[in-house]
Amino acid sequence: MGSDKQTESAIYLAMDNQSFFRFCRVFALLCAFFLHPASGMSLTLLLATDDTPGNPWIMGGGLHFQKDLPGIEIELYRHMAGQLGLELKMVRMPWKRCLFELKAGLLDGVFPASFKPERLEIGVFPFKNGKVDQTRKSRDSAYYLYRLKSSPVTWRDGKFVNLEQMPRPTIGAPLGWSIVEDLRRMNIDVLERPRPIELLEMLSKGGLAGVACLSTVADVYIVQAPHKLGQIEKVYPPISEKTYFLMLSHQFIAAHPVIAEKIWDTIAEFKTGDVFNSISKRYTD
Repeated sequence: MGSDKQTESAIYLAMDNQSFFRFCRVFALLCAFFLHPASGMSLTLLLATDDTPGNPWIMGGGLHFQKDLPGIEIELYRHMAGQLGLELKMVRMPWKRCLFELKAGLLDGVFPASFKPERLEIGVFPFKNGKVDQTRKSRDSAYYLYRLKSSPVTWRDGKFVNLEQMPRPTIGAPLGWSIVEDLRRMNIDVLERPRPIELLEMLSKGGLAGVACLSTVADVYIVQAPHKLGQIEKVYPPISEKTYFLMLSHQFIAAHPVIAEKIWDTIAEFKTGDVFNSISKRYTD
């Protein structure tokens, strides 16, 4: 009798285990279905950029995007998300925090990010045949030297000239931006600040020998504040010309590898089309 009860209990236990495993399989399949973009439930893509102006790619500064003309790059990503059926959310914060939160997986992507090997610890760039795929870039931009009009400091033949003549032979650069490491490899004394406007104001008062900054950013500040920054000029040629990408997080790549490739592919396709050209003309004409 006891043996029959033990056998019966074992049968029930096996049935319960089978039911449990069937439930787990069904639950996993349902999760995979409902979290896939094709199911009709959008995948949310959370992107961040820094809080400095970058006209015409990212218009205006601060924590918010301009409503009517947010910038070419903003419209580029909105189009990409629409094409792929993704729900897009974008936020603005200091660049150093963008990189920190991307590495931690709190963001799905950050932009505009130029490629540096050390940034591969932070996020992922589009690659092809073992190299960064330039065809899937978002845009190009350049860093220039900004100096006082009365200053002898210049940029010539790939190096700074007359820097040693300055009372403080220091070049300012925005905190965490790729140009910082470029300058340090030249053995330049660099002062970093979170906001480029701080560096330009220091330069205007003679506190720096120059500022290395993206022209899309520094030019905006100089135009906006001619009374403060009117004695500053941009020196040609550029210090460095860089290609910029949407950098995605390692966590997003692990969870959505196919969608990640489609994101970069869609950016490349859109940039060669007529719609992108018409959008660009609204900002540059």
